[in-house]
Amino acid sequence: MAQRDSVEKELVERARSGDREAFGELVRMHRARALGWAGSLTRDAHMAKDIVDDLRRA
Repeated sequence: MAQRDSVEKELVERARSGDREAFGELVRMHRARALGWAGSLTRDAHMAKDIVDDLRRA
């Protein structure tokens, strides 16, 4: 668990610096949670998936 936290912290720092690959990896790591969040906003599973996919490409 500590190793994952360390990796996640590094990815966050890289993403904050504009690293799109790091941001994409964070989205992949948290995809289920992101889908739940987007689904709660949209109440539409397909739209929620599109939102998460768009975040990954951002």
